[in-house]
Amino acid sequence: MFDSRGRAMRVYTHGPAPKPNTPRLIQVIEYDPLSGNVARRSAPAAEDTLDSQLAFDEYEFDALGREIRHTTPWNATTTTSYDGFFIEMTDPLLHNTITELDALGRPVTITEAANGKTKYVYGPFDTLRSVTDPGGAVTKWTRDAFARVRQLEEPDRGTTTFVNDGFGDVLASTDALGRVIAFGVDALGRVQTRTDTHTGKSLTTTWTWDTAPNGIGRLHMLESPDGIKTYAYSGSEGSSKG
Repeated sequence: MFDSRGRAMRVYTHGPAPKPNTPRLIQVIEYDPLSGNVARRSAPAAEDTLDSQLAFDEYEFDALGREIRHTTPWNATTTTSYDGFFIEMTDPLLHNTITELDALGRPVTITEAANGKTKYVYGPFDTLRSVTDPGGAVTKWTRDAFARVRQLEEPDRGTTTFVNDGFGDVLASTDALGRVIAFGVDALGRVQTRTDTHTGKSLTTTWTWDTAPNGIGRLHMLESPDGIKTYAYSGSEGSSKG
C-alpha cells in the first residue's frame, strides 16, 4: 500500500521459511509531514496483528530534516544534537559520541566517551588518506592520480602494495611478509584466476563463467586447491552442486 507520493505505507513479506497458509508479515511505515523522513516504522509482525499491538521505532527531526531522536519499541532513546560542524549523539546508556565535520561534511574526528578520539585525514577524490585510532596507531593509504590504492600501511599488518589495471581492478598485491596474490580478470572485470604465492609455493583458484546451461553471466565452476564446486541453473533460479 502506498500514499499519494508513492511511498510505501504497508509492506507485506514472507518469513525466511514460509509454509503453506503461513500468514505474511506486515510492516507499517509513517512519515514526518515536514521532512518526508520515516517517522514511525513497525517491527515485522503477522499481518493480522492490530495496529494498536504493533511495536514501533519512532523518529523525530529538526527543521532541517535531521534526526534528533530515535526511540525503539522497548523505549530505549538515542538523541542527536547539532552545533555547526559538531554532532553529539547520546545513546540509551547516556554515553556521548561527538563527531566533528569538515567543510565538506566529512568526519575529521570522532570522540567516544569510552574509547577516545579517532582522527581522519582526506586526500583528493574525497578519499581517506589516514586514520589515527585513539591509541595513536595510524593506518595510511597511498593512492595514484586516479585514486586507486597503491599502498596500504596498517599498524598490525605492515605495508601492502597493489597493482591495478586501467579499469581499477586489482591485479596483484604483496604484503609485508612477501606473500603475493595475483588476479586474472576477464573483459567484464570478473575474477578468473587467483594465485597465492609464498616462499616459492603457489596455489591457484579458478573461476569459470558463462558455460553452464542457462548460465550466461553466472559462475559455472569454482576450482580451488580444496576441491571443485559446480553450479547448475534452471531458468532464473540457481543451485550449487559440490
